[in-house]
Formats: sequence, structure tokens, C-alpha cells
Amino acid sequence: MPRRPFVLYGGIALLTIGLVSVLVIRTRSALVQVRDNQREKSRMLTRAVTNAVRGVLRHGPDREERVRAVLDEMTREAHVVTIALYDDRGASVLVSGKPLTRPWIAGPIRAVTIFDEGQQLVVVAPFKVVRGRIGRGGRGHGRGIHGRRDGRRRRQTEGRDAIPAGRYSVAVVLDATSAAEIRGHIIVEAIVMGTILALLACVVVLLLRSSVRRVGLERRVATERQKRETLESLRLLSAGLAHEIKNPLGAIRGFAQLHLERASDPDTRDQATLMIDELDRVVERLEEFLGFARKTDPQLQPVDLGALARDVVMLLEPDARVAGIDLRSTASDDELTIAADPSQLKELLLNLLLNAIQACDQNSSVDVAVSGTRSDVTLTIQDTGCGIAAEDRARVFEPYFSTREGGSGLGLALSKRIADSHGASLQLQSEPGRGTQVTLKFDSKEPDQALQ
Repeated sequence: MPRRPFVLYGGIALLTIGLVSVLVIRTRSALVQVRDNQREKSRMLTRAVTNAVRGVLRHGPDREERVRAVLDEMTREAHVVTIALYDDRGASVLVSGKPLTRPWIAGPIRAVTIFDEGQQLVVVAPFKVVRGRIGRGGRGHGRGIHGRRDGRRRRQTEGRDAIPAGRYSVAVVLDATSAAEIRGHIIVEAIVMGTILALLACVVVLLLRSSVRRVGLERRVATERQKRETLESLRLLSAGLAHEIKNPLGAIRGFAQLHLERASDPDTRDQATLMIDELDRVVERLEEFLGFARKTDPQLQPVDLGALARDVVMLLEPDARVAGIDLRSTASDDELTIAADPSQLKELLLNLLLNAIQACDQNSSVDVAVSGTRSDVTLTIQDTGCGIAAEDRARVFEPYFSTREGGSGLGLALSKRIADSHGASLQLQSEPGRGTQVTLKFDSKEPDQALQ
């Protein structure tokens, strides 16, 4: 799995765009093909109409009814709406089928013209009558086409042209509903296919995102497991070393104390005192290691967090005053009881406050606040000290990591472990030069429920 999943997302997006583009091109090509096929059919029908009319008008004397019969025969086709003949001035000569909604020819037509009206397709084509000797007769003369005219009427109409030689135009109106339906089906299918492609892309992205998160979660779980194993090894090692070292140190301190009591030289007494102080410091550090190595379950009981915070502040206030730091408590006087181990919780608060005091210079301040309700209690420690660099903030809860010279790196690690054992969250926010804020938030579980 790549480190940057957005590369995969970009590839999927490009692939989806490419497929949609191909779909749009194919849809447009299909629509153009439907339009071209419809227009080609309309041109072929128009040529058939003009050829039929020419064929009728070339044969000797006849009447208008034969041309009308040809046009009526062609308008019986399902997709033919109207066929109309126009003379060179744009006047209507013959109309077969449904009445025209408007005149399609206003003057001479020199080339085939197609009008796309959406539901109808109108094709107008010019043609020329070389010879037309058809009787003028009206609609009532149609029966003469079957030969039931007498010689007198034939002689009267012979030589008189109803459609004389000259230039004409034919307008064929076709029903384009079926073609429009085909285009609609093509567009709907294209939209459905595009939607399916988009949904597939979304599903793939979601699957990849889920896979990336799963891999990340597995890595975090493996890291946490390795960290726990490392901490367990360090705990056992610390416990063993502290146990093996503490007893000899006690003996050494006893000899140093005896040497101090027997020494009469001031330099010797100073050296013995320094030795004892250093041994006490080593023993204190060993006690810290032992405290971290001991993994004891909390003994839960109702604890007033506000009162406990005030007691810890009162305990550390003299040291803070000597260092020129203003240590203040703004804990609420209302009883905010939680289920906790009082000794472990006191150790947690001492570690947090000692870290805050050690991070401050003179004229700085440390504020301790406890707020919330019975079901939601939060303790906040805000200092105006030196702050923590961004690259160190992610490691402040790691054992044996310290930004302070001479620090053991166990105070915050132990505090985090105590908070976790109580089901509380411990968060740290810091900015170099502006101070640090530590927030300890307990869950909404009632003390009585936690004690059950």
C-alpha cells in the first residue's frame, strides 16, 4: 500500500473521467448517426416523390388526380405526415396528408433543405417539370382517372396543363417522434451508464480508503503491541536493577553517614554530605523506576477531585513561591466526585504540577482548574512556561523521554498510565514560548457504577 493513497484516488478519478469521456463521445456519435440515418431516409423519400411526379407528368395528357393519387399513396406511410408541391413563386399546387401548419417555401428553392422541428422533419427539394399536359380539373374531376369520362370532356381538357412545365419544389413532412424516442433512449442509457461508472468509482474509493485505514490501524496496533512489550521488558529490567542496586546503595549511604559523624575536618564533612546527597538522589531516582515498574490496579473509591486538587496545590505552593511562580487553584467548591484510587490520582497530580513548575521561570504562573458536572469532570493545568517543541510533543508520554536536563522521563509516562487505568483521557497542548496546557478528562461513568 503506497504511503500516499491520494495517488490511487487521483488515478481512479482520471480513469473515471476517461471512461465518462468515452461514453460521452460514443453517445454523441450514436445521436449523430441516428440523425444522419433519419435525414438520409428523408432524402431518399424526397427523391422518390420527385421521380414519381416526373414520371406521371411525362406521359401524355392526364389530369391532376394521378399526381394526387401518387402523393396520397406515399402519405400512407406511417412516418409521412404531409407532401406538398409548390411552384416557383412559393404558391401551393397540391397538398396530400395533414394540412400544413405554415408554408415551408416562400420563393425559389435551388438545393435540398432540411428543417428539424423536433417532433417533425421537413425536407424541401427542387425539381423541374419538363413537360406537363395535365387538365386543370378540380377535386370533382377525380373520377375521370378511371376512364369514365366521355369524349367531349376529354377533348375539352386536352392540351390544358394543370401543372405546366417549369420549376417546382416538393416539401415532405416526416414524423420524427420515433427518432426522438431513440435519441431519448440513448441519452437515458448514457446517463445510467455514467451514474454506474461514478458509483463504481465511489465504491472503489471507499474500499481503498477502508483498506488504507485498516492497514493504518493494523500498524498502530502492532506499534502499540511492540510498545507494550518494550515497556514490559523495561519494567522487569528496571525492577531487577533497582532491587539489585538499592541494597548496596543503602549500605554505602550508611558508611557515608558514619564517616560524616566521625569526621572533624570541614572539607571531609562537606565531602561526606555531598556523597549522602548524591546517594539520596540516586535512591530517589530508583524509587521512581520502581514506581513505574510496579503495575498495580487502582483501588477505586469515591474521590472529590476538586478537594484533592486543592490539597496538592497547597502541598506544592511553598516550593512554587520560593521559585517565584504563582501557583493558583480555581477548583470548584461544588463536590465533583469520581471513582478513582486516591493515592494514584494524587501521584498523577503531583507529577503534572511538578512538571509545570519545573517548566516555568520566575514571574510565571500555573493555574489548576476543576470543572464539569457529576457525570463529566475535567481537570486542567495551564502554565506560562517555556512550552514544548512540536517535534517533541508526540513523545512526551514515552518512558525515559525528557526535554529537561536531568529529568528521568517517567513523570508523564506514569501519569498517562494512571489516567488510562482510570479510564480517563490525558491530553497535552503546548506552544514554545507560550506555555503548556494539560487536560485530564474522566468519562461519564458515575462513581457508583464504576465501583460495582
